[in-house]
Amino acid sequence: MMKNKRAALMLMATCLTVSTYAQQYETRLYQQTAGDYAGLYQGHLEDELVQRVWADIPYLDTSDFRTGRICYSGLVYEGVPMRYDAHEQYVVVMSPVRNAKVVPDQKLVEWFTLDGHRFVPNEARGGFSRQVYAGRKVSLLDHRYKTVGARTESMGKLYRTFNSHQQYYVMAGGVQTPVSSFAQFVGLFPKYKQELKRYRREHHLKFSVGQRETSLVSCVSHLDTLIP
Repeated sequence: MMKNKRAALMLMATCLTVSTYAQQYETRLYQQTAGDYAGLYQGHLEDELVQRVWADIPYLDTSDFRTGRICYSGLVYEGVPMRYDAHEQYVVVMSPVRNAKVVPDQKLVEWFTLDGHRFVPNEARGGFSRQVYAGRKVSLLDHRYKTVGARTESMGKLYRTFNSHQQYYVMAGGVQTPVSSFAQFVGLFPKYKQELKRYRREHHLKFSVGQRETSLVSCVSHLDTLIP
């Protein structure tokens, strides 16, 4: 009986040693592969989307990981595969070890770029917004996010969907305000209202959905030249 116990204890010790060695090996491999980027990949793993439940994706425009830049805790990381979850409103990075999908500490993400667009934290809504125009006194953000929508039926099965939303924000004097029309925009700057109206007429700017961003950028950039 004692022999059996001794053998069991020896086997347990051997397994623990092997397990510890394996963990140490994984850690060394991770550190060697990630190198200076190791700090970026210390968040939690992303929850996998169950495809048999959802009819579409929660990501900004694609579930593919695209290479971009990210400023994390004051350090800029180049060539990082990432994607943006517009429902949870966080950026996900792909770890070089076993392709782990990691959600880094979002409070430490200062900005990131995807397809040449710069995304910055949205102080009013949370998550990140595309920086459409970054001026001297006035800036413009495009905030896109998704909410859970209605159920849809396909092939006799019910699936959940996501609804897409978009909101522009003007930032001036440390204040971030949503804008959807020219009237809302000029209402934020009564001192320059007449000048902005004149500018709009001269440049034939329209604020319908298809032209809103171009017109907002034009007005915001002009306003930026007026504010001393």
